Amino acid sequence: MPSWPLLGRIPIMASRRGQLPGPAKVMEHAVVTGDFGGALEQFHRALDPAMRELPQVELLAATAAVRLGDWQQATSLGLSVLEHSRRNDDPDGRMRALNLLGGLAFERGVLDDAEAQLLEALTLARQLEDRDVGPRILNNLGSLAHVQGRISEALERYHEAITVYQGDGNDRGLAETYHNIGLVQRQERAWSEARVALRHAIRHALVVAEASLLALVHMGSAELYLEVENLQQAQAEIDVADRLLAGVQDKLGEAELERVHALLKLEQGNPESAHRHALAGEAVAAAGGNPLLESECAAVGATALQGLGADEAQTKHDRVVETMKALGASQPLKRFERQWAGVG
Repeated sequence: MPSWPLLGRIPIMASRRGQLPGPAKVMEHAVVTGDFGGALEQFHRALDPAMRELPQVELLAATAAVRLGDWQQATSLGLSVLEHSRRNDDPDGRMRALNLLGGLAFERGVLDDAEAQLLEALTLARQLEDRDVGPRILNNLGSLAHVQGRISEALERYHEAITVYQGDGNDRGLAETYHNIGLVQRQERAWSEARVALRHAIRHALVVAEASLLALVHMGSAELYLEVENLQQAQAEIDVADRLLAGVQDKLGEAELERVHALLKLEQGNPESAHRHALAGEAVAAAGGNPLLESECAAVGATALQGLGADEAQTKHDRVVETMKALGASQPLKRFERQWAGVG
């Protein structure tokens, strides 16, 4: 699943380059360095009301809110920017707002709305020949296609984004996109291709040196090692992600890390610990209003309950299946059913 969600948890850095007023640059620095709580504090307490209403500042605040799991604030900010851009005939602002809102709809599991908004954003990006937000939109559309089981389309979107990012030397974009490609290849059991993609993801993430991004790609690497039953290396990758996330506020990363911890505990034959980690991830995702990530954590929890021989395992399994079907998340559902069938 994505990891930005689940399918890559792609940060939506939506502010226009070079258009932030001086005081807001402190806020931008906080977002870039992973201090998302500090960025929102700067937005609400240090900026005057007129500056807070600037679309580029609202989009930056929305990015921080996304990473803290505050979908309500992020959506409110995105809608404000969309209204402003339509009122002022600003296609660039509309593109950025639609990408943000499409990504949020994806996280909430409203996939039809997500696709409509992202496709509209992509049309604008192509008209504007945008090389900044355009490939991010492609990443979000790739994640959407992946979760719905349209694998060829997902890879096509990701590789189109890679082409743009390589031309611009965008290490962040390359790290995010190679992570997503590795996730697809891993779930398609193309181990060699997944390894190559994840090595690229880690290499580019090291250049960016942002804790949340590095943690994301190390978690992706951990899952690959779990798939090929190299538990020692998986543990090492999870330990790295643990250390990286210890010093940042990243609720999405926290929930995802609990899910990966749970997967490791399952492979180590410790379903009781796996269940605890899965419940913790489920709670964080639920608090953030992220049903896709919540259902993935719940799926690991259900498998752990099955391993424990718990009476409620089947009930939890059925709830996960119902939720994933309602969300249109065919790929995670397929993976869950395979995992469920492999227990015992």
